[in-house]
Amino acid sequence: MPERVQTGAENPLATPGRSVTLTTLFRGGNAIQSAPIQRKVYDAAVFGESSISLTIIHSPTYEMKRTTAILALAASLLTSGNLLHAEDAEITIHADKIQLAYDTKEFTVKTGQKVKVTFINPADSQNLQPHNFILAKPGKLNAMIALVSDPSKLADPNWIANPIPETDDMLYHTKLLKPGEQETIEFTAPAPGDYPYLCSYIGHAAIMNGVMKVTE
Repeated sequence: MPERVQTGAENPLATPGRSVTLTTLFRGGNAIQSAPIQRKVYDAAVFGESSISLTIIHSPTYEMKRTTAILALAASLLTSGNLLHAEDAEITIHADKIQLAYDTKEFTVKTGQKVKVTFINPADSQNLQPHNFILAKPGKLNAMIALVSDPSKLADPNWIANPIPETDDMLYHTKLLKPGEQETIEFTAPAPGDYPYLCSYIGHAAIMNGVMKVTE
């Protein structure tokens, strides 16, 4: 919540008889300041749970350059990459060298967060199997397993080479990676929920899967 502070010479935006609103941006306490007389609120930006609302002074004696300075400060803070909730989530997942499994069974991100998932099929794989990473909608793991495990697909050489199903239950995916290959996919974390991921290569999905948990 905005914190009311007393006006004073130590505050560069304060003048005698004028109130000042302090809006906290970071948990560490960094803030921008604005001084309301007539309440005109401008939403500067929203990043996850962090937001900035600027209340700009408008009066016959208020200089436009002061308004410009406030907005410039807000823009600088927002684009600096230091906002807590603006940070990207970078996840690296390896295929197990021996078993049909991901080394990461679960990870958590926040709604609206930029997510980068790098999937690696290690060069020293002992099972020499190709793998991929498919992210599906909540509650759709069993449906996806059934779809990619359909025996009729075994007769389709295109499916064997690139087992990516055509379904609305799938959100994002990598290509099929041979040992020694990797791929990074980027997306914005969706609404809260448990989003399963799996490998769709022949016989893998039932045991090679995990979950991305999305929280508010």
